[in-house]
Amino acid sequence: MVELDIQIPTTFDPFAEAEEFGRTGTKDYVHIRIQQRNGRKNLTTVEGLKQELSSDKIL
Repeated sequence: MVELDIQIPTTFDPFAEAEEFGRTGTKDYVHIRIQQRNGRKNLTTVEGLKQELSSDKIL
C-alpha cells in the first residue's frame, strides 16, 4: 500500500487577497444603459459619471 501524507487545508478563501486590495478604493459606480430602438437606432443613458469627465469623449 502507498501511504499519502497530503495535508488538505480546511479553510481556503481564493478571494482573500483581492479583498485586501479592493478595500482601499471607493465604490463610485457608473451605469451605462443601452436601449435598442428601431433597426440600428439606440438610446444610451450614462448615470454616475463625474463632472470632470466628458461623456462625449468616452462614448
